[in-house]
Amino acid sequence: MTGAPAVSVVMTVYNGGPWLRESLDSVLAQTMTDIELVVVDDASTDGSGDQVAARGDPRIRLLRNDTNLKQTASLNRGLAAARGRYVARMDADDICEPTRLEKQAALMEATPALGIVGSAVRIIDERGSEKQVLSQPCSDAALRFVSMVRNPFHHPTVMIRRDVLLRNGLAYDPRYAFNQDFDLWTRLLPHARAANLAEPLLRYRIHGANMSTTRATEMYEASVAFTARRIRDELPGFQASEAEVRACYASFSGGAPRGLVLDRAQQRAGLRLFARLLDAFAAGRSGDPGLAEARRWAVRLAARALLRSAPSSDSLRLLWRLVGQEPLAPGWLIGDAAALAWSKLRSLPGGAA
Repeated sequence: MTGAPAVSVVMTVYNGGPWLRESLDSVLAQTMTDIELVVVDDASTDGSGDQVAARGDPRIRLLRNDTNLKQTASLNRGLAAARGRYVARMDADDICEPTRLEKQAALMEATPALGIVGSAVRIIDERGSEKQVLSQPCSDAALRFVSMVRNPFHHPTVMIRRDVLLRNGLAYDPRYAFNQDFDLWTRLLPHARAANLAEPLLRYRIHGANMSTTRATEMYEASVAFTARRIRDELPGFQASEAEVRACYASFSGGAPRGLVLDRAQQRAGLRLFARLLDAFAAGRSGDPGLAEARRWAVRLAARALLRSAPSSDSLRLLWRLVGQEPLAPGWLIGDAAALAWSKLRSLPGGAA
């Protein structure tokens, strides 16, 4: 390949097994053809690197690690090798929809201030059967609000403007073996606007070997620190204790370690911090069209958090107050659990009438 491509897709693989071929196919069959696929083989023992090399596609650049460096170091090697204006992430067990790169690159081209864009995902199982669609906040404002309590991107969906990384010296932090993506987003958001496309542009495979299903405690501890960083960056001077941030993240991320159960006092502390965050965030964004979406996400996350934790009537009333002066429509609450929260809110004295 001569000249720099528009998009560099960075994929790391370690023993890609039965899913690598389909993943490679989905990238090479993109409607956008001005791409390169940078594959970092992390010393696989199952022939994954040879499988990539055998493709013979000139758009593939295969880098082989002599020893197993793990994903974070492999990701940084891929980033350093990327030549495109935009860098798209991809995992070796997932599947890109055919128009993924075209749609993300078009949004980047149309929005020069945009530094990162992701998308919704379709969750599939080991056999490729679809289980559900998971969305993320789409507007910059909603994404920034949600990032103070949980990761607002699905990692393998993101496309990043490479110049933003280079100009600000950004890469994955080798201290983090897990959730290295959330750490990077928290350091990138002060330098660029962000977005997610509502359309699911990637099929995300869940199986027993996913890193996201292991080391839950390590991921939790790191993510609490990342959300605290986001609060400091987004709301300078905002006061929140470590215990409040922990309770808030555990309540709203959906990613707390198994066995971590918050008592009623912790639940209330987490929800009150969440409400304070929304108030402070909204106070500084008068007239921002993304604020309405941020409020919808606040209600959605709070409804799910409360229903996971057998909420008290006081907590449900506090959820109701999260919407402030705006009317709450049932359509804002997404999914069966959220619909149940809506019915409970309506049943409270002075609730949604």
